[in-house]
Amino acid sequence: GTIIVSAFGCELPKKTRSALAARPDILWINLEYLSAENWVDECHGLASRKPADDAIEYFFFPGFSQASGGLLRERDLLAQRDKFLADRSSRTWLATQGISPPAGERLISLFCYADAPVQEWLALLAESPLPTRVLVADGIASEAIRGFCGTSLQAGQRIERGALSVQCHALLAQPQFDHLLWSCELNFVRGEDSWVRAIWAGRPFIWQPYRQPDGDRKSTRLNSSH
Repeated sequence: GTIIVSAFGCELPKKTRSALAARPDILWINLEYLSAENWVDECHGLASRKPADDAIEYFFFPGFSQASGGLLRERDLLAQRDKFLADRSSRTWLATQGISPPAGERLISLFCYADAPVQEWLALLAESPLPTRVLVADGIASEAIRGFCGTSLQAGQRIERGALSVQCHALLAQPQFDHLLWSCELNFVRGEDSWVRAIWAGRPFIWQPYRQPDGDRKSTRLNSSH
């Protein structure tokens, strides 16, 4: 290939880097984390020549200003969203996913990490006078509800507790994940990409950053954008 992308500071093998030094036609891009801090504008696009082998690495920083790498978004995404909502396509789409909530039941999506503190929140929903269905992504997110449900649900499974119905769905491709966000009245999202998609969905959402190796949460960079 003529372009190599190493995400989030991953190092290339020494053999590959040595080959890059002799191949100026190959572009090595270090795709960095999304950030709203000012230093991103100064570092985006800079080149770094590695003393050990002369390979050149270019930094790409997604961001929120013209000087950053910006955010890649489908050209017609917001128009698709508005049409989806105007046509009331959500009920039809939900049915294709095996989700058929009765009239008057509010929908909440839950895409979180396993350590998300959701048990007390789920217990409150179960006692609420308003029927609620929480749609949980299969895998890591379903682990977060194990303490409340007594088990980690798998795709297609559903349990009921009082006014609360918890339903697990399979992981979705990006277009379908957008449809899920558009269909719900509240979305719980995690990390970076789903956080951005939740913003573009135009729905109320709660964001869970991920925990760093030092025990802190990666929140400083993203929170500064609000």
